[in-house]
Amino acid sequence: MGSLFGELARISIRRLAEQMRAPDAGLRIVEAGAHDGKLARNVLAWLRDHRRELSQRVEYCIVEPSEMRQGLAT
Repeated sequence: MGSLFGELARISIRRLAEQMRAPDAGLRIVEAGAHDGKLARNVLAWLRDHRRELSQRVEYCIVEPSEMRQGLAT
């Protein structure tokens, strides 16, 4: 997964976050095929650094169909 895709995902999440006006609204992100979890770490780090209040209300779910890769995302 290249950094360009991660940047595009962060931009999309940022725009979504800006549209969420309710102070208690949460955000669930579901990623399929997370492999080593790099995208999840990047997205969560961006939220923590730029939208701290939202980062505390994020539920990030990883669906990894590969048994070999399950448990690698740490």
